[in-house]
Amino acid sequence: MSMLTTIHDEETVFRGLTLLVCSLFGSVLMQAVNTGGTTSVATYFTKREGMVALPIRLGMALSSVGLALYILDFTVAQYFDLFIPTWARTLAVVTGLSGVWLMRWTLITLGKNYSMSLHIKETQKLVDFGPYAWVRHPMYTCLLIVFFSITFITANALASLGGLISIFSVMILRTKLEERMMFEHFGKGYTQYCERTPYRYIPYIM
Repeated sequence: MSMLTTIHDEETVFRGLTLLVCSLFGSVLMQAVNTGGTTSVATYFTKREGMVALPIRLGMALSSVGLALYILDFTVAQYFDLFIPTWARTLAVVTGLSGVWLMRWTLITLGKNYSMSLHIKETQKLVDFGPYAWVRHPMYTCLLIVFFSITFITANALASLGGLISIFSVMILRTKLEERMMFEHFGKGYTQYCERTPYRYIPYIM
């Protein structure tokens, strides 16, 4: 009984830490939405994105439901538990918070250039400094860090699957549309930027 109580108490701590990471991450994104002038999440899904938006939207919905079921300790979530050692889950809290900090740095660097949807603003500038000097899509790098961290923190497939579907959909499908849009608008300037910064997500790897 004592061991079961200890395990339950430990899981309660990780639920709280999951909520902390998700809350901070959501707060950073909402600040960016306000700064960038995006008034509705619905504007995220534009005609330019088309069917690409569907797996991203599905992933976001699954992520919200899965995290809620895990954090609120619904019985169904327990059937999706993964075996991840405590030390790895604790380390994931650190990487998750680091991902949130990196996202904030990225969004501050973008400033009013940020938009949830795939479109070019009239005042759009080509940002090639800060985290953008290292990779061309640092925001997606941050999402990758945060979602993988949540997978380890929760040690639960239900809580993490939706987020992973979203980020991999973005990396596989949306990135090409985004870069094509940037080429069309910035032309040679974006070509030169890609030559200076050949990595999309992780420096010296990919």
